Amino acid sequence: MKKEYLVIIIVLILIGGGIFYLLYFNRINSPNNIKSQNSIEQILEYGEKLTNMDLLPNTIVAKLNGEPILFREIGTKQKQIDYSMDNSNNADIEKNTFYEVLVEKLYIEYAKKYPDEVQYNLDLNRTIEKTRKEFTEGYDGKTPQECKSEMLELMCIKENEVWFSDEDFIPYVQSMMVDQMLTSKGNSIISKYATDRPELVNDKEYEEKLAEYKKLKKDKEEAAINSNNANILIESITDSYKLLTEIRDIYIKNLIINSNIELCVEKQELYTGIPEIYQEEKDDSSIIPNNEIDNSNVASNEVSSNMNNESSNADNNSSSIELQKEYNEAINNLDKKYFLTDFENYFPESNEVKISETEAKKIAEKGFAESAKRIAGEGVENKESETIKIEAKLPNNYFTRYYYEGDKVYKTSARNCYVVTRKNEMGCGVSIYVDVATGLIIGGEAFGD
Repeated sequence: MKKEYLVIIIVLILIGGGIFYLLYFNRINSPNNIKSQNSIEQILEYGEKLTNMDLLPNTIVAKLNGEPILFREIGTKQKQIDYSMDNSNNADIEKNTFYEVLVEKLYIEYAKKYPDEVQYNLDLNRTIEKTRKEFTEGYDGKTPQECKSEMLELMCIKENEVWFSDEDFIPYVQSMMVDQMLTSKGNSIISKYATDRPELVNDKEYEEKLAEYKKLKKDKEEAAINSNNANILIESITDSYKLLTEIRDIYIKNLIINSNIELCVEKQELYTGIPEIYQEEKDDSSIIPNNEIDNSNVASNEVSSNMNNESSNADNNSSSIELQKEYNEAINNLDKKYFLTDFENYFPESNEVKISETEAKKIAEKGFAESAKRIAGEGVENKESETIKIEAKLPNNYFTRYYYEGDKVYKTSARNCYVVTRKNEMGCGVSIYVDVATGLIIGGEAFGD
Protein backbone atom coordinates (compact mmCIF):
# COMPACT_ATOMS: atom_id res chain seq x y z
CA MET A 1 0.00 0.00 0.00
CA LYS A 2 2.81 2.42 0.87
CA LYS A 3 4.39 1.66 -2.49
CA GLU A 4 1.16 2.55 -4.32
CA TYR A 5 0.91 5.86 -2.43
CA LEU A 6 4.51 6.66 -3.34
CA VAL A 7 3.81 6.00 -7.03
CA ILE A 8 0.72 8.25 -6.92
CA ILE A 9 2.69 11.04 -5.26
CA ILE A 10 5.47 10.80 -7.86
CA VAL A 11 2.91 10.90 -10.71
CA LEU A 12 1.21 13.96 -9.21
CA ILE A 13 4.57 15.74 -8.84
CA LEU A 14 5.41 15.02 -12.48
CA ILE A 15 1.99 16.24 -13.67
CA GLY A 16 2.30 19.39 -11.54
CA GLY A 17 5.80 20.05 -12.85
CA GLY A 18 4.59 19.66 -16.43
CA ILE A 19 1.73 22.10 -15.90
CA PHE A 20 4.06 24.62 -14.27
CA TYR A 21 6.52 24.32 -17.18
CA LEU A 22 3.77 24.86 -19.78
CA LEU A 23 2.38 27.89 -17.93
CA TYR A 24 5.81 29.43 -17.51
CA PHE A 25 6.80 28.73 -21.14
CA ASN A 26 3.59 30.33 -22.43
CA ARG A 27 4.10 33.32 -20.15
CA ILE A 28 7.63 34.14 -21.26
CA ASN A 29 6.68 33.66 -24.91
CA SER A 30 3.49 35.71 -24.68
CA PRO A 31 3.36 38.74 -27.04
CA ASN A 32 2.47 40.79 -23.98
CA ASN A 33 5.99 40.32 -22.59
CA ILE A 34 8.51 41.53 -25.14
CA LYS A 35 12.15 41.68 -24.09
CA SER A 36 13.74 39.73 -26.94
CA GLN A 37 16.34 41.13 -29.33
CA ASN A 38 14.10 39.88 -32.14
CA SER A 39 10.92 41.58 -30.92
CA ILE A 40 10.99 44.69 -33.12
CA GLU A 41 8.84 42.88 -35.70
CA GLN A 42 6.25 42.11 -33.01
CA ILE A 43 6.19 45.74 -31.96
CA LEU A 44 5.61 46.92 -35.53
CA GLU A 45 2.96 44.25 -36.11
CA TYR A 46 1.18 45.31 -32.92
CA GLY A 47 1.27 48.92 -34.12
CA GLU A 48 -0.42 47.94 -37.38
CA LYS A 49 -3.07 46.11 -35.38
CA LEU A 50 -3.80 49.19 -33.25
CA THR A 51 -4.51 51.41 -36.26
CA ASN A 52 -7.55 49.26 -37.13
CA MET A 53 -9.07 49.16 -33.64
CA ASP A 54 -11.96 51.21 -32.29
CA LEU A 55 -11.27 51.97 -28.63
CA LEU A 56 -12.00 54.67 -26.11
CA PRO A 57 -9.16 57.24 -26.04
CA ASN A 58 -8.21 56.38 -22.46
CA THR A 59 -7.75 52.66 -23.17
CA ILE A 60 -4.30 51.49 -22.04
CA VAL A 61 -2.87 49.76 -25.11
CA ALA A 62 0.67 49.19 -23.80
CA LYS A 63 3.10 49.95 -21.01
CA LEU A 64 6.73 50.97 -21.42
CA ASN A 65 8.69 50.27 -18.23
CA GLY A 66 5.43 50.50 -16.33
CA GLU A 67 4.30 53.82 -17.86
CA PRO A 68 0.89 53.50 -19.60
CA ILE A 69 0.44 54.35 -23.28
CA LEU A 70 -3.11 55.38 -24.14
CA PHE A 71 -4.99 54.83 -27.37
CA ARG A 72 -5.49 58.58 -27.76
CA GLU A 73 -1.69 58.96 -27.95
CA ILE A 74 -1.69 56.69 -30.99
CA GLY A 75 -4.40 58.83 -32.62
CA THR A 76 -2.59 62.06 -31.82
CA LYS A 77 0.69 60.80 -33.23
CA GLN A 78 -1.06 59.62 -36.41
CA LYS A 79 -2.49 63.13 -36.84
CA GLN A 80 1.00 64.56 -36.54
CA ILE A 81 2.36 62.12 -39.14
CA ASP A 82 -0.54 62.85 -41.50
CA TYR A 83 0.04 66.59 -41.10
CA SER A 84 3.71 66.17 -41.95
CA MET A 85 2.87 64.06 -45.02
CA ASP A 86 0.29 66.62 -46.17
CA ASN A 87 3.16 69.11 -46.21
CA SER A 88 5.18 66.94 -48.60
CA ASN A 89 7.35 65.18 -46.02
CA ASN A 90 7.14 61.78 -47.72
CA ALA A 91 9.81 60.38 -45.38
CA ASP A 92 7.03 59.86 -42.80
CA ILE A 93 4.97 57.57 -45.04
CA GLU A 94 6.65 54.41 -43.72
CA LYS A 95 6.47 55.38 -40.04
CA ASN A 96 4.79 52.99 -37.63
CA THR A 97 2.63 55.09 -35.31
CA PHE A 98 2.97 52.87 -32.24
CA TYR A 99 6.75 52.67 -32.63
CA GLU A 100 6.98 56.48 -32.89
CA VAL A 101 4.98 56.81 -29.65
CA LEU A 102 7.41 54.41 -27.96
CA VAL A 103 10.31 56.57 -29.15
CA GLU A 104 8.73 59.70 -27.64
CA LYS A 105 8.08 57.87 -24.36
CA LEU A 106 11.73 56.84 -24.35
CA TYR A 107 12.79 60.48 -24.83
CA ILE A 108 10.72 61.55 -21.81
CA GLU A 109 12.08 58.70 -19.70
CA TYR A 110 15.67 59.70 -20.47
CA ALA A 111 15.00 63.39 -19.83
CA LYS A 112 13.81 62.49 -16.33
CA LYS A 113 16.51 59.86 -15.73
CA TYR A 114 19.48 61.95 -16.87
CA PRO A 115 18.53 65.59 -16.15
CA ASP A 116 22.13 66.86 -16.18
CA GLU A 117 23.46 64.99 -19.22
CA VAL A 118 22.84 67.86 -21.64
CA GLN A 119 22.38 71.52 -20.79
CA TYR A 120 18.98 72.54 -22.04
CA ASN A 121 16.56 75.36 -21.30
CA LEU A 122 13.55 73.77 -19.57
CA ASP A 123 11.49 76.63 -18.22
CA LEU A 124 8.78 74.26 -17.02
CA ASN A 125 7.25 76.58 -14.43
CA ARG A 126 6.60 79.32 -16.96
CA THR A 127 5.05 76.84 -19.39
CA ILE A 128 2.77 75.44 -16.66
CA GLU A 129 1.59 78.90 -15.60
CA LYS A 130 1.14 80.10 -19.18
CA THR A 131 -0.99 77.05 -19.99
CA ARG A 132 -3.12 77.55 -16.87
CA LYS A 133 -3.77 81.17 -17.76
CA GLU A 134 -4.72 80.39 -21.36
CA PHE A 135 -7.20 77.69 -20.44
CA THR A 136 -8.83 79.65 -17.60
CA GLU A 137 -9.03 83.00 -19.37
CA GLY A 138 -9.02 81.94 -23.03
CA TYR A 139 -6.69 83.22 -25.74
CA ASP A 140 -6.81 84.85 -29.17
CA GLY A 141 -10.44 85.92 -28.63
CA LYS A 142 -11.61 82.39 -27.79
CA THR A 143 -13.46 81.43 -24.62
CA PRO A 144 -11.96 78.81 -22.28
CA GLN A 145 -14.56 76.29 -23.51
CA GLU A 146 -13.63 76.94 -27.14
CA CYS A 147 -9.95 76.50 -26.26
CA LYS A 148 -10.76 73.24 -24.47
CA SER A 149 -12.76 71.89 -27.41
CA GLU A 150 -9.90 72.74 -29.77
CA MET A 151 -7.40 70.94 -27.56
CA LEU A 152 -9.62 67.86 -27.27
CA GLU A 153 -9.84 67.72 -31.05
CA LEU A 154 -6.06 67.85 -31.27
CA MET A 155 -5.88 65.00 -28.74
CA CYS A 156 -8.38 62.96 -30.82
CA ILE A 157 -10.88 62.92 -27.95
CA LYS A 158 -14.61 63.45 -28.50
CA GLU A 159 -16.30 65.58 -25.85
CA ASN A 160 -18.64 62.73 -24.87
CA GLU A 161 -15.65 60.44 -24.32
CA VAL A 162 -13.74 62.66 -21.88
CA TRP A 163 -12.73 60.59 -18.87
CA PHE A 164 -11.45 63.38 -16.65
CA SER A 165 -13.41 66.08 -14.88
CA ASP A 166 -13.34 69.77 -15.82
CA GLU A 167 -11.05 70.62 -12.91
CA ASP A 168 -8.60 67.97 -14.08
CA PHE A 169 -8.43 69.26 -17.66
CA ILE A 170 -5.91 72.05 -17.09
CA PRO A 171 -3.40 69.86 -15.18
CA TYR A 172 -3.75 67.33 -17.99
CA VAL A 173 -2.92 69.88 -20.70
CA GLN A 174 -0.10 71.27 -18.55
CA SER A 175 1.41 67.80 -18.37
CA MET A 176 1.19 67.51 -22.17
CA MET A 177 3.11 70.75 -22.64
CA VAL A 178 5.77 69.65 -20.15
CA ASP A 179 6.07 66.31 -21.95
CA GLN A 180 6.74 68.16 -25.21
CA MET A 181 9.67 69.95 -23.59
CA LEU A 182 10.97 66.75 -21.99
CA THR A 183 10.71 65.04 -25.38
CA SER A 184 13.03 67.63 -26.92
CA LYS A 185 15.53 67.24 -24.11
CA GLY A 186 15.39 63.43 -24.21
CA ASN A 187 15.95 63.54 -27.97
CA SER A 188 19.13 65.53 -27.38
CA ILE A 189 20.32 63.13 -24.67
CA ILE A 190 19.82 60.01 -26.79
CA SER A 191 21.42 61.66 -29.82
CA LYS A 192 24.45 62.39 -27.64
CA TYR A 193 24.47 58.88 -26.17
CA ALA A 194 24.40 57.26 -29.62
CA THR A 195 28.14 57.93 -29.93
CA ASP A 196 29.18 58.61 -26.31
CA ARG A 197 27.51 55.73 -24.44
CA PRO A 198 27.68 52.59 -26.63
CA GLU A 199 27.58 50.38 -23.53
CA LEU A 200 23.83 51.02 -23.19
CA VAL A 201 23.07 48.75 -26.14
CA ASN A 202 24.33 45.36 -27.25
CA ASP A 203 24.10 45.18 -31.01
CA LYS A 204 26.79 43.97 -33.41
CA GLU A 205 25.54 46.07 -36.34
CA TYR A 206 25.56 49.16 -34.13
CA GLU A 207 29.11 48.50 -32.91
CA GLU A 208 30.35 48.02 -36.48
CA LYS A 209 28.71 51.23 -37.71
CA LEU A 210 30.02 53.19 -34.72
CA ALA A 211 33.57 51.97 -35.44
CA GLU A 212 33.10 52.90 -39.09
CA TYR A 213 31.87 56.37 -38.10
CA LYS A 214 34.81 57.01 -35.77
CA LYS A 215 37.24 55.99 -38.51
CA LEU A 216 35.43 58.16 -41.05
CA LYS A 217 35.51 61.12 -38.67
CA LYS A 218 39.25 60.68 -38.19
CA ASP A 219 39.80 60.37 -41.97
CA LYS A 220 37.68 63.49 -42.54
CA GLU A 221 39.79 65.52 -40.13
CA GLU A 222 42.96 64.35 -41.87
CA ALA A 223 41.47 65.13 -45.29
CA ALA A 224 40.56 68.62 -44.15
CA ILE A 225 44.14 69.21 -43.00
CA ASN A 226 45.95 67.61 -45.94
CA SER A 227 43.71 68.55 -48.86
CA ASN A 228 42.23 71.67 -50.37
CA ASN A 229 39.80 69.59 -52.42
CA ALA A 230 36.33 70.73 -51.34
CA ASN A 231 34.64 67.75 -53.02
CA ILE A 232 36.49 65.28 -50.74
CA LEU A 233 35.39 67.24 -47.67
CA ILE A 234 31.78 67.47 -48.86
CA GLU A 235 31.63 63.74 -49.61
CA SER A 236 33.03 62.83 -46.19
CA ILE A 237 30.54 65.15 -44.43
CA THR A 238 27.66 63.56 -46.35
CA ASP A 239 28.80 60.05 -45.40
CA SER A 240 29.25 61.08 -41.75
CA TYR A 241 25.68 62.39 -41.43
CA LYS A 242 24.31 59.29 -43.13
CA LEU A 243 26.16 57.05 -40.69
CA LEU A 244 25.12 59.13 -37.68
CA THR A 245 21.47 58.79 -38.66
CA GLU A 246 21.78 55.02 -39.05
CA ILE A 247 23.67 54.71 -35.74
CA ARG A 248 21.01 56.70 -33.90
CA ASP A 249 18.17 54.63 -35.37
CA ILE A 250 19.84 51.35 -34.34
CA TYR A 251 20.61 52.78 -30.88
CA ILE A 252 16.99 53.81 -30.26
CA LYS A 253 15.66 50.48 -31.54
CA ASN A 254 17.86 48.59 -29.09
CA LEU A 255 16.93 50.84 -26.17
CA ILE A 256 13.27 50.10 -26.93
CA ILE A 257 13.46 46.36 -27.36
CA ASN A 258 15.57 46.02 -24.20
CA SER A 259 12.90 47.89 -22.26
CA ASN A 260 10.02 46.19 -20.46
CA ILE A 261 7.16 46.45 -22.96
CA GLU A 262 3.74 45.06 -22.17
CA LEU A 263 1.13 44.93 -24.93
CA CYS A 264 -2.15 44.92 -23.07
CA VAL A 265 -4.94 46.14 -25.34
CA GLU A 266 -6.77 42.83 -24.87
CA LYS A 267 -7.26 43.72 -21.20
CA GLN A 268 -9.40 46.76 -22.16
CA GLU A 269 -8.03 48.56 -19.11
CA LEU A 270 -9.03 52.24 -18.90
CA TYR A 271 -6.78 54.97 -17.50
CA THR A 272 -8.50 57.34 -15.07
CA GLY A 273 -5.58 59.13 -13.46
CA ILE A 274 -4.06 62.51 -14.21
CA PRO A 275 -0.43 62.44 -15.41
CA GLU A 276 2.20 63.85 -13.11
CA ILE A 277 3.46 67.32 -13.92
CA TYR A 278 7.22 67.65 -13.75
CA GLN A 279 8.92 70.81 -12.68
CA GLU A 280 12.42 71.74 -11.58
CA GLU A 281 13.15 72.76 -8.01
CA LYS A 282 14.61 76.21 -7.74
CA ASP A 283 17.90 75.07 -6.19
CA ASP A 284 18.14 71.66 -7.86
CA SER A 285 18.61 70.86 -11.53
CA SER A 286 16.97 67.44 -11.16
CA ILE A 287 13.41 66.96 -12.39
CA ILE A 288 10.93 65.80 -9.77
CA PRO A 289 7.25 64.81 -9.87
CA ASN A 290 4.85 67.37 -8.48
CA ASN A 291 1.09 66.88 -8.55
CA GLU A 292 0.17 70.20 -6.91
CA ILE A 293 1.06 73.53 -8.47
CA ASP A 294 1.10 76.69 -6.39
CA ASN A 295 0.06 79.19 -9.04
CA SER A 296 0.72 82.11 -6.71
CA ASN A 297 4.40 81.32 -6.57
CA VAL A 298 5.33 80.15 -10.04
CA ALA A 299 8.72 81.51 -11.00
CA SER A 300 10.85 81.31 -14.06
CA ASN A 301 13.57 78.76 -13.43
CA GLU A 302 15.85 78.70 -16.40
CA VAL A 303 18.73 76.26 -16.70
CA SER A 304 21.76 77.50 -18.60
CA SER A 305 21.93 75.92 -22.05
CA ASN A 306 24.92 75.36 -24.27
CA MET A 307 23.75 73.50 -27.33
CA ASN A 308 23.53 74.17 -31.02
CA ASN A 309 19.84 73.45 -31.47
CA GLU A 310 18.06 76.44 -29.94
CA SER A 311 15.39 76.07 -32.61
CA SER A 312 13.75 73.69 -30.14
CA ASN A 313 12.88 76.78 -28.07
CA ALA A 314 10.10 77.43 -30.57
CA ASP A 315 8.48 74.26 -29.22
CA ASN A 316 8.89 75.47 -25.65
CA ASN A 317 7.17 78.78 -26.34
CA SER A 318 4.27 77.49 -28.46
CA SER A 319 2.07 76.32 -25.63
CA SER A 320 -1.24 77.09 -27.34
CA ILE A 321 -2.79 75.43 -30.34
CA GLU A 322 -3.23 78.77 -32.08
CA LEU A 323 0.46 79.51 -31.78
CA GLN A 324 1.24 76.08 -33.18
CA LYS A 325 -0.93 76.82 -36.21
CA GLU A 326 0.66 80.23 -36.70
CA TYR A 327 4.12 78.70 -36.44
CA ASN A 328 3.37 76.11 -39.14
CA GLU A 329 1.62 78.69 -41.32
CA ALA A 330 4.72 80.90 -41.21
CA ILE A 331 6.70 78.01 -42.70
CA ASN A 332 4.17 77.52 -45.49
CA ASN A 333 4.44 81.24 -46.29
CA LEU A 334 8.24 81.39 -46.49
CA ASP A 335 9.40 83.40 -49.50
CA LYS A 336 10.72 80.75 -51.90
CA LYS A 337 12.76 83.42 -53.63
CA TYR A 338 15.09 83.37 -50.62
CA PHE A 339 14.38 80.13 -48.69
CA LEU A 340 14.81 76.58 -49.93
CA THR A 341 11.70 74.52 -49.10
CA ASP A 342 11.83 71.61 -51.56
CA PHE A 343 14.91 69.79 -50.25
CA GLU A 344 14.19 66.45 -51.88
CA ASN A 345 14.48 67.91 -55.39
CA TYR A 346 17.37 70.29 -54.78
CA PHE A 347 20.24 69.23 -57.07
CA PRO A 348 21.90 72.34 -58.57
CA GLU A 349 24.30 71.61 -61.40
CA SER A 350 27.00 73.90 -60.05
CA ASN A 351 28.65 74.22 -56.65
CA GLU A 352 30.82 77.14 -57.70
CA VAL A 353 30.59 80.70 -56.41
CA LYS A 354 28.11 82.71 -58.46
CA ILE A 355 27.02 85.38 -55.98
CA SER A 356 29.15 87.91 -54.15
CA GLU A 357 29.65 88.28 -50.41
CA THR A 358 27.65 91.50 -50.53
CA GLU A 359 24.70 89.71 -52.14
CA ALA A 360 24.99 86.85 -49.65
CA LYS A 361 24.81 89.27 -46.72
CA LYS A 362 21.65 90.88 -48.09
CA ILE A 363 20.05 87.45 -48.49
CA ALA A 364 21.18 86.40 -45.01
CA GLU A 365 19.37 89.45 -43.62
CA LYS A 366 16.10 87.69 -44.55
CA GLY A 367 17.26 84.65 -42.59
CA PHE A 368 18.21 86.64 -39.51
CA ALA A 369 14.81 88.35 -39.51
CA GLU A 370 12.95 85.03 -39.84
CA SER A 371 15.05 83.41 -37.11
CA ALA A 372 14.44 86.30 -34.70
CA LYS A 373 10.70 86.20 -35.39
CA ARG A 374 10.00 82.57 -34.50
CA ILE A 375 13.16 80.53 -33.76
CA ALA A 376 16.14 82.19 -32.07
CA GLY A 377 17.02 85.87 -31.94
CA GLU A 378 20.01 86.32 -29.66
CA GLY A 379 22.83 88.18 -31.39
CA VAL A 380 21.04 88.77 -34.71
CA GLU A 381 20.74 92.52 -34.13
CA ASN A 382 24.49 92.85 -33.56
CA LYS A 383 25.47 93.62 -37.16
CA GLU A 384 28.93 94.78 -36.09
CA SER A 385 29.78 91.19 -35.13
CA GLU A 386 28.85 89.80 -38.55
CA THR A 387 31.34 87.42 -40.17
CA ILE A 388 31.16 85.56 -43.45
CA LYS A 389 33.09 82.58 -44.79
CA ILE A 390 32.60 79.77 -47.29
CA GLU A 391 32.05 76.28 -45.84
CA ALA A 392 30.60 72.97 -47.04
CA LYS A 393 27.18 72.57 -45.44
CA LEU A 394 24.34 70.10 -45.68
CA PRO A 395 20.86 71.60 -46.05
CA ASN A 396 18.77 71.41 -42.87
CA ASN A 397 15.25 72.27 -41.72
CA TYR A 398 16.22 75.10 -39.38
CA PHE A 399 13.68 77.36 -41.12
CA THR A 400 11.25 74.68 -42.32
CA ARG A 401 10.84 72.45 -39.25
CA TYR A 402 7.14 72.10 -38.54
CA TYR A 403 5.97 72.19 -34.94
CA TYR A 404 5.78 68.42 -34.53
CA GLU A 405 8.98 67.64 -36.45
CA GLY A 406 12.46 67.11 -35.11
CA ASP A 407 15.67 68.60 -36.44
CA LYS A 408 16.59 67.16 -39.82
CA VAL A 409 19.65 67.26 -42.06
CA TYR A 410 19.20 66.48 -45.77
CA LYS A 411 22.20 64.36 -46.66
CA THR A 412 21.53 64.06 -50.40
CA SER A 413 23.11 67.36 -51.42
CA ALA A 414 26.04 68.92 -49.56
CA ARG A 415 26.66 72.48 -50.78
CA ASN A 416 29.29 75.21 -50.62
CA CYS A 417 27.72 78.03 -48.64
CA TYR A 418 28.38 81.51 -47.41
CA VAL A 419 28.02 81.03 -43.64
CA VAL A 420 26.94 84.43 -42.33
CA THR A 421 27.13 84.64 -38.53
CA ARG A 422 26.14 87.18 -35.91
CA LYS A 423 26.53 86.86 -32.16
CA ASN A 424 26.30 88.90 -28.97
CA GLU A 425 28.91 89.54 -26.29
CA MET A 426 27.93 86.33 -24.49
CA GLY A 427 28.73 84.23 -27.56
CA CYS A 428 25.10 83.50 -28.40
CA GLY A 429 24.17 83.85 -32.04
CA VAL A 430 22.79 82.56 -35.32
CA SER A 431 24.42 81.37 -38.55
CA ILE A 432 22.67 81.48 -41.93
CA TYR A 433 23.67 79.16 -44.80
CA VAL A 434 23.46 80.86 -48.22
CA ASP A 435 24.23 78.63 -51.22
CA VAL A 436 27.13 80.21 -53.14
CA ALA A 437 25.65 79.13 -56.50
CA THR A 438 21.88 79.59 -56.17
CA GLY A 439 21.67 82.30 -53.51
CA LEU A 440 19.05 80.32 -51.58
CA ILE A 441 19.06 80.01 -47.80
CA ILE A 442 19.38 76.24 -47.31
CA GLY A 443 19.47 76.17 -43.49
CA GLY A 444 21.10 77.61 -40.42
CA GLU A 445 21.82 77.08 -36.77
CA ALA A 446 21.59 78.84 -33.41
CA PHE A 447 24.34 78.46 -30.82
CA GLY A 448 25.38 79.54 -27.35
CA ASP A 449 23.50 79.77 -24.04
